[in-house]
Amino acid sequence: MDKEKNDALIEGGRDVAMTIEEAASAAASSRSAIYRALKSKQLSGKKAGRRTVILQSALSAYLHALPAFGEDDGQA
Repeated sequence: MDKEKNDALIEGGRDVAMTIEEAASAAASSRSAIYRALKSKQLSGKKAGRRTVILQSALSAYLHALPAFGEDDGQA
């Protein structure tokens, strides 16, 4: 998903559904990472027939819940 399209989705105030590929692109991530987040229930998805879609609000909540860069995760 290109930056202009992504900005338009966010600025439009609508909750837009994205494919796994679009969600991965918007999150600067991989399809595998999105599927892992769905499987672990860190990210919620919806089914549209056989297709899994991610709501923009769910992706945003998932990204905001990730630890900040440099945050101590308690592992040595």
